[in-house]
Amino acid sequence: RQEEAAERLLKVLSLTEANPSRETSLALFDLAMLEKAKAPDTAQEKLKKALAINQHNGDSAGEAVCLSHLGFLAMQHGKNKTAQDFLENALTLCRHLNDTTGIANLLPWTGDLHFRKGDLDQARTHFQEALPLLKTLGDSSMSAQIVHQLATMDLNKGDSDSALKGFQEALEIKRMLDDQEGEAATFFQLGRLAKEKGNQEACLRFLGMCHRIDQEIGDPDADQEL
Repeated sequence: RQEEAAERLLKVLSLTEANPSRETSLALFDLAMLEKAKAPDTAQEKLKKALAINQHNGDSAGEAVCLSHLGFLAMQHGKNKTAQDFLENALTLCRHLNDTTGIANLLPWTGDLHFRKGDLDQARTHFQEALPLLKTLGDSSMSAQIVHQLATMDLNKGDSDSALKGFQEALEIKRMLDDQEGEAATFFQLGRLAKEKGNQEACLRFLGMCHRIDQEIGDPDADQEL
C-alpha cells in the first residue's frame, strides 16, 4: 500500500539529518494527503514538517504547495482566519515564482475567504484576476463558478444588468459541462433577479426550473425559497 511505502521511506530518510531531503518532504506530503480525511490533525502536523523542510532547503515551490494544502485543510474545518494566512502566503510565493497555475488555483479560494468575511472589494479583485487565468488554463468549471459568484455580487449590490450578463455566461458554460447542479444554482439566482425587477412570472418559472433539476439530482436544498 502507498501509505506503508511512504512510512518505510520515512524510516530510511532521517528527519533529523542536518539537511533533510526533498524526498523526505514529499513523503510527508504524500502521507498528509492520505490522512487528511480520517486524521486531519495528523495530516496538518506532517504538512507543517514538510513545510519546514522546504523552507530550510529554500524550496519555494514546495513551500507554496504545503501552505496551500494547510490552507485548504483549515477551510474544511471552518478555520477561515488560519486558512487566509496560509493561502495568502502561498499566493505571495506563487507570484514571486511567476507560477500562473498556482496563482489561478489560489485566487478563487482567497477571494472566497474575503467574501466570507465581508471584504467584497478584495473578493471581487481576486475573482476578477483569477477569471482570465482560469480561462487561459482551460478550467471551465472553476471559471463558471467565478462568473456566477461575480454575477451574484452584482445582483446583491443592485447592478441587475451586469448580473444578468454574468448569469447568462455562467449558464452557457455550465450547460457545456453538463453541470446540472450549477445550472440549478444559476436558475435560482435568475429567479432572484426577476423578483428584483418585479417580474413575478419569470421569477416563478426560473425557480420552477431550479426545483425540477434539484429534484432530479436529489439536492437536499431543492425546497429553498427566496
